[in-house]
Amino acid sequence: AYTLRARIRREMSPSERFSAAILEDLERGVEYAPEDPETLRALGLFLRDTGERARSKALLRRYLAADPEAFDRKIVERYVAEPAP
Repeated sequence: AYTLRARIRREMSPSERFSAAILEDLERGVEYAPEDPETLRALGLFLRDTGERARSKALLRRYLAADPEAFDRKIVERYVAEPAP
């Protein structure tokens, strides 16, 4: 539910795509569903977009482990392999 709410907030308010409220929803989603691939992916990509690359990579690794057949596996693997800025 928290991940869905974050997604809705991002789509309804493009000017606040990276707000603290969205981050809080995504973090809470991972807290309540730590192995849910969609939730791990959402938070990992959000953190990547906001420049928190180390946390992003850790979550995206968990996402790939939770969903070995991920539709976006090759893209996410590239994100994980990127050198630190």
